[in-house]
Amino acid sequence: MSKNIRGGNEKEKVILFVYLQNYLFNDFEEITNIELTDIINSSTQQTINKYTQELEKKGYLLKIKQRPLTYTLAEKITDKL
Repeated sequence: MSKNIRGGNEKEKVILFVYLQNYLFNDFEEITNIELTDIINSSTQQTINKYTQELEKKGYLLKIKQRPLTYTLAEKITDKL
């Protein structure tokens, strides 16, 4: 991964870890930010939304639905898997 993630925010790393696990082991099913909030118990949905938006700006996530807010890994990640 890029320097941004290596030196990036811990919550961003946790979120990407969850998306990677979901991508690899959950038959490529989509994960909503609501579900992500349940998985990462230490964060509110507002916090999760903030960090997923940041990860989208950095090119790691791609928004696929607005309601419920749903992201998937961007090709720049999946192409390397």
